[in-house]
Amino acid sequence: MKITAMQNIIKTTLVIALIGFASLSLKAQQGNTFYFMNKVSQTNYLNPAIGSDYDFTIGGIILPIVGQVPPPSYFNYANNGFQFSDLIHEGEGVYADSLVIDPELFLANLRTANHIRFQTHIDLFYLGFKTKNDAYLSFNITEKINYGLTLPKDLFRMAWYGNNYFRENNEKIVLTDLGIRATHYREIAGGFSTEVMDGLYVGGKAKILFGMANIQTKINELTLFTNQNDYGITAVADMTVHANTPIPVDYDQDSLQFVFDDEVMDDYNPLSYPLNFKNPGFALDLGATYEINNDFSAYFSVNDLGFISWNENPISMKTDGTFTFRGIEVDFFADDEEFNESMDAFTDSILRIFSPDVTDGGYLTWLPTDMYLGGQYHFHEMLDFGALYRLEFYQKSVLQSLTVSANSNLTNWLSAHLSYSIMNNSYSNIGFGLMIRGAMLQYYIVSDNILGAFQPQNTRNLNFRMGCNLVFGYKQIKSESLL
Repeated sequence: MKITAMQNIIKTTLVIALIGFASLSLKAQQGNTFYFMNKVSQTNYLNPAIGSDYDFTIGGIILPIVGQVPPPSYFNYANNGFQFSDLIHEGEGVYADSLVIDPELFLANLRTANHIRFQTHIDLFYLGFKTKNDAYLSFNITEKINYGLTLPKDLFRMAWYGNNYFRENNEKIVLTDLGIRATHYREIAGGFSTEVMDGLYVGGKAKILFGMANIQTKINELTLFTNQNDYGITAVADMTVHANTPIPVDYDQDSLQFVFDDEVMDDYNPLSYPLNFKNPGFALDLGATYEINNDFSAYFSVNDLGFISWNENPISMKTDGTFTFRGIEVDFFADDEEFNESMDAFTDSILRIFSPDVTDGGYLTWLPTDMYLGGQYHFHEMLDFGALYRLEFYQKSVLQSLTVSANSNLTNWLSAHLSYSIMNNSYSNIGFGLMIRGAMLQYYIVSDNILGAFQPQNTRNLNFRMGCNLVFGYKQIKSESLL
């Protein structure tokens, strides 16, 4: 069974994406608003130094009934480059009653590297409890699917203006930022939080990771240049594509095709995918909280310092070469078959020039690492104000966000949170969080941008987190700062 190299990449990407969207039916930029929802034990996902007001917490989708309504899940869509209303929006003047396509506005708002990302996390199991000396221990098993594209601005400029625009300005079409990054892995983590001195709490979380599937590009150079005199196009490529697929594949250098072994396909057991423990990894979360006085607290954490080693069915393709295209001979073909054969021969000639060196050795991928720095002003025992700065290292970019929030613990069983965030180059993110508890049942839901659900065409960020816990042994901690 054979498919082309490009088809293989596209199909692998679609499989991972479909897994991600399928997981939504069950129901990696983390939610900034969630950081201050301290009555929910899972806030230690963002800062392992944060403990819990409860002696014992248990949750996860594997718990009967409690784990499914609502399912403990996190979903995030982030786009730092554009929103869809940049391209299609209501017109003005004589076009006021119509939708118009506005490529110029769309191109003007693009970044050099436009990251479009999705994250889907499902909590399979969560357990947290306090020890006799008030340390807090936690354990979780989480399924994580992170996937996205990085699209360079020149890709859109080339699509709209054509390559002649770049020829007239003697510019290269720079596609070096182009990339695919998709990973499905399972996280098994154990964490702790303890007070090391008066008001200072430190925490850490060790994560054992098991990779399921991965595709990732590393492009050092990918450019196109159109000669001003003869219109010849010179392409330079120095790039590597790593992939780890559930089913082993081989590459046929002669036919320039990937080959699936029919016997392997026939014997393939679908359960081998979710039960794959052959791609191990490790990561650390570290954090600290400091109660400066009765009025102010400070927070710091760094998450996902780690990697995954892909050893089961890995394949890597490296291309390093230059190709100059000076056009094709225009001729009248006898029929469509003759034309298709001619184009296939032309495509093969390009593939042979850029023919990748294919290896099946293992490789490493690093997790996107993020850092949080924030603080709270405890205005009243029922109200405090928070500020949070977030920094993430993703691909070749540094992504930042800033959130301010008002957090109210209205009663022992109800808390509400309102936030405003600047993130993904967007200034219209209003977040909201709610925790409600009835006896031992605790429900929570939170989003950094509730407006995005009602105006998706105008948003660059949309996320939510929700779940249900069984909680026992609530301990109220009152502030001495009163009105």
